[in-house]
Amino acid sequence: MSYSAISIGGARGATGPTGPAGTQGSTGPAGPTGADSTVPGPTGATGPSGNSTDVYLTIYGDAFTGPKIAAFTVGAELNGMTLDYVKLRVDIAPIGADLVCDVHKNNFTIFTTQANRPKIVTGNTIGDNATPDIQTVATNDVFGIDIDDVGSTTPGGNNLYIILHFI
Repeated sequence: MSYSAISIGGARGATGPTGPAGTQGSTGPAGPTGADSTVPGPTGATGPSGNSTDVYLTIYGDAFTGPKIAAFTVGAELNGMTLDYVKLRVDIAPIGADLVCDVHKNNFTIFTTQANRPKIVTGNTIGDNATPDIQTVATNDVFGIDIDDVGSTTPGGNNLYIILHFI
């Protein structure tokens, strides 16, 4: 217990002696016993390989139809990987029709099933992952992006972002 003193008008006196120590309190409950460090825990599930990469292409401005609007050449770091999917995103949604792209590898479409081509449905700004029919990748392959269709009222875009995901 501590005491405070307030001095009004006079000088403060010397501090008095310290009082006797109080009695020791009781010991608290014991905690749980720790794990035996010699017994290993269960093995966790295998995680992803972590060997994936994305290639990002941006076409600035409103979308417009045309062949090979953008292209890139595959470097050694992508050699032997698989093109898992292609995804599209725009800042302004296409209106009146879907925005549809095609991807060519060495001048041939990788979406031989045309209904599977990457697209953004009218009124939306993000498309679904589109899985190509041809997925193999080798050094020096040239990938080109065609825009096959744009919105009829509003083309969509104000930047078209194309993501190619390799695993």
